Amino acid sequence: LYFLDNIRWLMIVLAVLVHVAVTYSNLGDWYYREPVTLDPLTYLFFGIFLSFT
Repeated sequence: LYFLDNIRWLMIVLAVLVHVAVTYSNLGDWYYREPVTLDPLTYLFFGIFLSFT
């Protein structure tokens, strides 16, 4: 059952990425937001990425 460790690491990495995306994309409700302006392609990428959470 060693593959469960790989699945666990994948979930940890995805959780970290979601929290980073919420912080740096200004999408979502988060207590800290970076003042950043995004180009439309990056905004679309973060929007699609965060729509699955």
